[in-house]
Amino acid sequence: RLIAQTQFERIHTVYLFNQGERLLRQGDHEKALARISHLLSTVLSMQDDVEIPRLCLIAAEALQAAGRHDEARQFADRARVHAAQFGLVPELLSFGVISGRLALDAGDYEKAFREFKQAIQIAKEISQSIKVASDRADFQKRREIGFMVDEIGRLGLILGQKNRAGTEPARA
Repeated sequence: RLIAQTQFERIHTVYLFNQGERLLRQGDHEKALARISHLLSTVLSMQDDVEIPRLCLIAAEALQAAGRHDEARQFADRARVHAAQFGLVPELLSFGVISGRLALDAGDYEKAFREFKQAIQIAKEISQSIKVASDRADFQKRREIGFMVDEIGRLGLILGQKNRAGTEPARA
């Protein structure tokens, strides 16, 4: 009976996070966070579950959108650890996007640039492994990939200007 209840709790948690993820994709960040907020401690206490990275990434995205950056970082970092443990490459890609966004929010453009570059490298590897051309094209059109490409270009300009300003000789 206890095992059945535990299993039900897990399924219920995953179900509510799926709803939260759908709300995030629709742009309703407040409702998404409201849907999952009472389960955040449950996700943090989960052990050795292949769903942990995805659930943590959903939580991190919702918390980041709400301006709760420290909590978002906690969930993002946990997602990265478990995604690496389970070998979940798409979740590592999503971690790079969220981590880069958190770095942007903190004004750490160098870290954001590094995170996005690493995530783009993962995206390239995923893309190259997709054999069907139409599926590969669909993957490459994902909103996260477009966002990262745009941000890498923008951050490259910002960092280039910053580096040039730091190397210019002082004028008398």
